[in-house]
Amino acid sequence: MPSIHEVARLAGVSTGTVSRALTGKPDISEAARRRVIQVVKDVGYVPRGPKANTRQIAIPVSLQFRLNDNYFTWFLEGMYNAAFRLGYDVALLPFDRTEYTGDDLLMHLLGRGIRGLVQSYFLPLPDTLRKLVANGVQVVSTFDESASLPAVGVATYDYYDAFYRALMMLLEHGFRDLYLVYEDPGPDQSGHARVRAYDDLVRECGLEPHRIDVTGISVDKQLPIFMRLIEERAGKPYGIMGNYPWFIPSFYRAHDVMGLSPLNRAGLIATDDFEYLSYLSPPVSAIASPIREMGYQAVELLVEMLDGKPARKVVLPAKIQIRRSSNAVG
Repeated sequence: MPSIHEVARLAGVSTGTVSRALTGKPDISEAARRRVIQVVKDVGYVPRGPKANTRQIAIPVSLQFRLNDNYFTWFLEGMYNAAFRLGYDVALLPFDRTEYTGDDLLMHLLGRGIRGLVQSYFLPLPDTLRKLVANGVQVVSTFDESASLPAVGVATYDYYDAFYRALMMLLEHGFRDLYLVYEDPGPDQSGHARVRAYDDLVRECGLEPHRIDVTGISVDKQLPIFMRLIEERAGKPYGIMGNYPWFIPSFYRAHDVMGLSPLNRAGLIATDDFEYLSYLSPPVSAIASPIREMGYQAVELLVEMLDGKPARKVVLPAKIQIRRSSNAVG
């Protein structure tokens, strides 16, 4: 097993610089940090770090994700409530730096003695999860797909059942042409499961699923997309859902620009019940996914695993928050 002294020699830095690079300390140049990380990868060095910090767990956080966004703040609220009750601290790990790889994450955790990680919405991807587990890090994911990975716990909600009930609601109100607005989250992310569930369920109803891809299109530039959709429908009823919530203001705005009443002949159900949806006119029906409960359950499950219990899967129910958008104009 290579030592920290060998890493320092090959990188041309001191052992102190190696330590600062692996623990994310700011007093080191990016060039030196990248050089150390590359040597660590090349020689397979794994820092043993301090004594395992059994009272701290971590979660990767994208700095692009605003802290006033309901999803992540609610999830963190659930995590912090459970962690406080169980006597744990929660460490937020930013990963927006382009060179921040799975190896960086592993070194970051091991360098601080952290042995527990919750994955929610953002990284890490499956290969990184496998590496973390192989190096003694306990992992709980909110991605249902992660259940296939050995020794990874899962705390999620039954989005398939929630999608089914939402689609049945639209069909019952006469909306038989169904659209899903989605943003491709990249490979191995939870959004793909929602898209697959939508496609499967619509086809089970004997209908053809329609998708509207807004990947990489800013909210202010989505307006023409929805204006074209409204024109194509020409007053014929249709249902619309989305695997992310930010298209809804643009969808409403398109009606306003075209001089139409909001949701003209459209039924709408959002897939996350963000607070602003209840203030729109008409207010938007939504799948109220149990976000706080997922954060709480993720920490409880992770603490079980840190105590030596096997990984397991927890599936929570979701509610449908019924408002006027799903039935006012059918």
